[in-house]
Amino acid sequence: MLPTSPCIDRGSNQTWMINALDLEGAPRIINRVDMGAHEYTLEVNDTPTQANAYQQLQTHTFYVPDDEDWIQFFGTSNHTYNVQLTHQSTNIDTVLEIYRENRDGSFPTLISQTNAFGVESGEVAQVYVSTSNIHYAHVTQSVTNAPLHQVYSLNISEQNSPVDLDFIRAVNWVTFSNMPAETTLLVDGHILYTNFNQSIDLATNLPPGWHQFEVQAPTGYESYQADVPEQVQNIHNLALGNSRSINIASNQTTFLDFYFEPYFTVIGKVKDAWVGSPAENVELSWQAISGHPRFTNQPMDHYPYHATNWASPWFTDVQGGFPSNTSLLTLNYDLPLNVAGYENRMITNILMNSTPGSTVDVGTLTLRPLDLNSNNIADVWENTYFGTGSNVDPTADADGDRSSNWEEYIAGTDPLTNTSVCAFKSISSSNGNVMMTWDTAPGRVYRIGCAESLPPQADPPVAEASVLWPHSVGPWTSAVNTTEMEWTDTNGIPFNQNYRIGIEVQQQ
Repeated sequence: MLPTSPCIDRGSNQTWMINALDLEGAPRIINRVDMGAHEYTLEVNDTPTQANAYQQLQTHTFYVPDDEDWIQFFGTSNHTYNVQLTHQSTNIDTVLEIYRENRDGSFPTLISQTNAFGVESGEVAQVYVSTSNIHYAHVTQSVTNAPLHQVYSLNISEQNSPVDLDFIRAVNWVTFSNMPAETTLLVDGHILYTNFNQSIDLATNLPPGWHQFEVQAPTGYESYQADVPEQVQNIHNLALGNSRSINIASNQTTFLDFYFEPYFTVIGKVKDAWVGSPAENVELSWQAISGHPRFTNQPMDHYPYHATNWASPWFTDVQGGFPSNTSLLTLNYDLPLNVAGYENRMITNILMNSTPGSTVDVGTLTLRPLDLNSNNIADVWENTYFGTGSNVDPTADADGDRSSNWEEYIAGTDPLTNTSVCAFKSISSSNGNVMMTWDTAPGRVYRIGCAESLPPQADPPVAEASVLWPHSVGPWTSAVNTTEMEWTDTNGIPFNQNYRIGIEVQQQ
């Protein structure tokens, strides 16, 4: 039987005791203190993804026909491990297989199999680890439809080490490498090791009994979370919690593996490539291209990476900005950009060689609007004002306000309303200053052109403003929540001073 373990209800800060009869069995509460409606359920371990993390000598039972158990342990390079399976029931014959995890995400590779000792004995396997990696002990019965409720115990220890040695490791889960030197190991609230940066075996020499272990990692390293909200604070999962309490027993080996993932933060925004307006609801589904084979070509579109049932996907906000929780594992990435009304875009090698805890600004990215009729006006804009499938003449002036349909599109004005124009809303003078205001559209970039006499052409194209209106102020970009801008010319009013609003064309 497994030792009795304490569990803490983080909500009420109460403690109760659970007798863990089996990793797959329904635990029996033997001492409950104000537990309320809280329930405790242990995971099954019938597949590698469900594997229980090995911690210390444990007992398993075959509950259903053809039941199987997967137990995970971390093997450190240049170490040899003894995996010993002892039968506790009569008429039980087991098969013990040892697998090594494949870093490309495929099913683990079988490296050892034994069924040597027959009924009522057990199995022993020795595993030499050349490169640090996750390993699995896979236990089945040697015959199908074997009797149920057969019991065995499993112990994993390092060869040629004291029987009461306790293995505590902090592991970079992405690369299976050492943690940074700033990592610290605390036991029972006291620092046991500073510079706890080695994924190696450490003899704690702790007295038998309950002890609390916590690993404090530097900024940028976060405890591995499974697909449960706030898993690292969930004391129910003894394999993933940080901190974790465990009962150290005499004459047996205890394993504690603390998995950490290195993250960095990404900031940026996406805008329309033609008019500069923010591109909202763009899906951010980063594609890992290198850094570790396990993640290659895997989309990362939410945080934390392993959560799927409770994490929100990443989409740009109303300002076109990335979500504040855009945190990625320290890999290299491409970024596909996809949203309705725009051409899909793939930005390759956008993030390379980022470091844990850093913040990377990718700047402002652009998306070209769909323009299936090639008239240099976005199809979405045409459909909005002229109906689905419209093919608008960009040079025509639908509302007779002296602005072409293309100019109305660029300015963000209504092409069917002649009072919706890009023009001064008000203009006044006082004490030699000229004050002017005008309506704006999101993302447009405005300039004011100044000239002491009218240009030789009436209504020159926007692109010629810098030539025909030699004195220019700006540019100013209109934010989403801005509907009006103003500017005051404090240079004095010369004779016949003229002003004109210009919009910088963003088309790319």
